[in-house]
Amino acid sequence: MKDLKKLQILGDVHSVILSRRKGAPADIAKSLGISRSSFYYYLQELELMGAMIKYSRSGHCFFYEEEFKLKIVIETSELSRTIGGRNK
Repeated sequence: MKDLKKLQILGDVHSVILSRRKGAPADIAKSLGISRSSFYYYLQELELMGAMIKYSRSGHCFFYEEEFKLKIVIETSELSRTIGGRNK
């Protein structure tokens, strides 16, 4: 489950960049419920995937220098699994 949470946060960081959410890195990290250093870790992970990320000091936002798409797909071989006590 820990890996699923990391993927969720990675997706959230990607959304922040796509939307050009304004704020200092520490404030953005706080809004995501992670530390500033963790936020930079996720930025680095995206860069390792080929993303070219920049920060605009005048606009106070992160943005992709070139188009970058992130698609996270999680598949399971189980036809039915229990989530939160209910079968889905």
